[in-house]
Amino acid sequence: MPHSKIAFILIKILLVFVIYACTNQTDTNKLLRIKAIKTIRLQIDSLSKNHFDVLQFLEKTNELIFLNKKINALDLYDLSDNNKLKNRILLKKEGENGVGTVNNFLFHTADSIFLLNSYAYKVFLINNKAQVINTYSLIKGQIGNQTALPFSMPFHNPMVLKNNKLYISATPDRNPNTKDYFNAKMLSICLDLKSKKYTYDYSYPINYKKKFYPNAYHLFSRIYNENKDIFVYSFFASDSLYITNYKNFQRVVNGSGARFNQVVSFEKPILNNIENNSIASSNSFYSNLFFNKWKNIYYRFCVIQNEQIKEQEIDILVFNENFEKLGFVSLKKSQQYNPLNLFFTPEGMWIQRSTENEDELVYDLVEFVAE
Repeated sequence: MPHSKIAFILIKILLVFVIYACTNQTDTNKLLRIKAIKTIRLQIDSLSKNHFDVLQFLEKTNELIFLNKKINALDLYDLSDNNKLKNRILLKKEGENGVGTVNNFLFHTADSIFLLNSYAYKVFLINNKAQVINTYSLIKGQIGNQTALPFSMPFHNPMVLKNNKLYISATPDRNPNTKDYFNAKMLSICLDLKSKKYTYDYSYPINYKKKFYPNAYHLFSRIYNENKDIFVYSFFASDSLYITNYKNFQRVVNGSGARFNQVVSFEKPILNNIENNSIASSNSFYSNLFFNKWKNIYYRFCVIQNEQIKEQEIDILVFNENFEKLGFVSLKKSQQYNPLNLFFTPEGMWIQRSTENEDELVYDLVEFVAE
């Protein structure tokens, strides 16, 4: 199944949920309440969507940058100046400074901005005038079993720049109905910016190599913990989290704690796309991962199929820096919060809240508290 279709399925499942408050507690799982502290409002124009899933916060300048996919641009909002749109960098699709359709970005400095065009298998280095400084190819020859798609959808798996190397999430260009797909060490691309050479690394956890899952569960979310210099992976069909120090995966056994026993699996692949999608959207699974570097807190999202009310909910599992579970928050579909659109500042977590005003983006600063 094309990666864009898998992304669409997951976005439909995860796009809009409500924060749900509850005061009950158990001995093993503390059910937390989410509390809104304050709100910011960003004015948007007709050239902007009212939601974004690829964004970056710049602490030094207190700016919030969005990838505006509607017009292929980077929009910079100044959170220190009434949250105004400070700058819009229009990205040309063709010509001398053409970069095509951008799927991800990394704002390093004003004159060092990395753009990822996934389906062109290219990374572009531009300045704040949208002028291309350098181009990096992420493919040799034709697409096939020896290549991997630089992957960013539907979650923002941020690109990471360290020691003049750019780390990019990827997915094998192989048939996901075969074990070759899950055995391929192609989940990460390491691009050396000096030599322009790249390497692949990391394969799926062992459970993917033994059983089959709905195609949507092949996705994963990856974050970088700069405090410990490690990457942490959340695979949608694995109860554990996985960390790597650039050499190999280490399983974090207690990285689960969800309100379901296990993710549905099969001995053989489900080849019918309609059936495959139906199974994906009617069962529980793990989802995207976020990290607050200022507070050393991990947040792992889970989609929960509530059989009693025949409705899906989202839980946010909260872990400290040692992956010890602190509790969880349950989200439901009453008021509208978008779990795909959040960011962190030194103050904490900000989540987009949908409103009836299509000319603004609203974010609530929230914290998780026990009653």
